[in-house]
Amino acid sequence: EALKIYMSVYGGKNSEVASTPNSIGLVLSKQDIFDLALGAFMESLYICQSLLGKSHYDVAIIMYNIATVYYKRGDEDEAIKFYKETLQVEKAALGADHKDIALTLKHLGQ
Repeated sequence: EALKIYMSVYGGKNSEVASTPNSIGLVLSKQDIFDLALGAFMESLYICQSLLGKSHYDVAIIMYNIATVYYKRGDEDEAIKFYKETLQVEKAALGADHKDIALTLKHLGQ
């Protein structure tokens, strides 16, 4: 319902519109509803990339969430793919020594 309201107020391209599907994805992921969570995260990623570009830290956060859902679902190949993409965006946005990069590396087993 929140997404519908934000869409009607802001249109399709706004940070509130981008963050709402991400929040929905987090809730669905905690409930182990992985397919719907992935759909919500993918929607959020698309909006966020179109608003902020592909190298923004918010993009990295959403990619990390997607990777985590794939991992929880048992799809390790897709999880690794998204963790690696997350790592590239994090390094571009934050520099090589940020604590979030260490967490992503931990999930990659490095």
